[in-house]
Amino acid sequence: MSYNLNIWSRQRVETDQKEIKIGEYTISIDESVVVEPEDIPIDALLSLSEIKYLTSLHLEPYTDEKTVVDKVIRYSKKLAKEFNGVVENPQLENEVLLTEKRKTFTQKTRDADIISICWYMDCQQSLSNHLEGFVDLLQIYLPQALPRRYGSFEPPEFKYSETGKAHLINFLNDEHFPVIYCTKPITYIFLFDAYVENQKFKIKEYRCNKIEIQMLKEAYLEQNWQFAVKRLFKEVSKLFKPFYAEITDEKENMVCSWWWKGIPAKRGNPIIIGEPYSAYLGKLPEKSELETGLYYFENDIQKVKIPRRLVSNKKLFTRSRREVGFFADNFNYAKEFPLNFPKTVHNMKLHSSPFEKIKSGEKTIELRLYDKKRRQIKVGDNIVFTNTTTGETLTATVIKLHIFDSFYELYKKLPLLKCGYTSDDIESAAPLDMLEYYSAEEQEKYGVVGIEISLD
Repeated sequence: MSYNLNIWSRQRVETDQKEIKIGEYTISIDESVVVEPEDIPIDALLSLSEIKYLTSLHLEPYTDEKTVVDKVIRYSKKLAKEFNGVVENPQLENEVLLTEKRKTFTQKTRDADIISICWYMDCQQSLSNHLEGFVDLLQIYLPQALPRRYGSFEPPEFKYSETGKAHLINFLNDEHFPVIYCTKPITYIFLFDAYVENQKFKIKEYRCNKIEIQMLKEAYLEQNWQFAVKRLFKEVSKLFKPFYAEITDEKENMVCSWWWKGIPAKRGNPIIIGEPYSAYLGKLPEKSELETGLYYFENDIQKVKIPRRLVSNKKLFTRSRREVGFFADNFNYAKEFPLNFPKTVHNMKLHSSPFEKIKSGEKTIELRLYDKKRRQIKVGDNIVFTNTTTGETLTATVIKLHIFDSFYELYKKLPLLKCGYTSDDIESAAPLDMLEYYSAEEQEKYGVVGIEISLD
């Protein structure tokens, strides 16, 4: 058993003395071995760029006597400084001992160029399912991204060093718009949990779950930081399984907050494409596959043949919070949108006769004015019908919307027996029947809709 130290260096450690005596103890020095970035502990990786070699030193027999250990550390730091490296102490939770001042990033965030690392996930499940795993990945692959301070407002009221992981996880589960400060060069983390918000409000536009980490671009351009960020990018993708993810210049980001409209026309580098979008890409190289249905692309992104019908060609980004709602509502979706909108529940009242016909399955199309209220209805939504006489309710799912300029057109196109008429009155059925409910002026102003439904 020995007390071990590791030197991670840019140059090969070369010394004539492979063994050094310190009283009754011996320091033995291994030959330097070539390493890959993934072999390097994260603290060492982010302390020094372009590390190429590992050299291990062993103090035998083992001792933790301070005077002896200090001598070994001093000697290791001397070698590390000579051969451009840092010292790692595995006995102290992989503590890294610097041989020169660590590079600091002092540029003010508001003046700096920023890189955004973004993951976009389906809103059918909450981010809370994987928050603990996410925090673990930050600890392993990019500790600077762990919250230094966090809270519900600015300045954040909690310090991670005081509260710990359990408190952070519980806080994130309860607070769906947290304020998070990180350690430079990581500046902010944003978490958008659309699942929770979609349960509270009726949502007309598609909102996805989103995680965004922002960092100083000057740091990302350094080889060691870029490697660490891309590794985290892949590991977080395996955890959350996004339908799309990218690393991009913040100024080039085409997706506004969580308002997803389709694959952006201008994409970052690298990107990750997951299901359901990956199913549209045809046969892809095996080397691109991180997991089943999840693909990573770097540098050769333009070679990825993404069907044009899946692409949103509008820039959905604005710095003005006041304008976000406008931007979200007024840009078109891609022609094909393979994601499922969250179900919204709508309430409608019916007299006993049409209510009973829907309940029996005889009536499957409800006729309404296509006004502002009805324009919020989407295929897949639920409608709760209430019998105005008895108070009884039943729930149906919208399976199709038949939209017309008037009931004259609707009566020509739709099967009226499915719209509430019976064999006894079908011969006398006429668009004028609807004037009892909606005036001609209203019909001309808004148009009309046949809401086709099925009972759950």
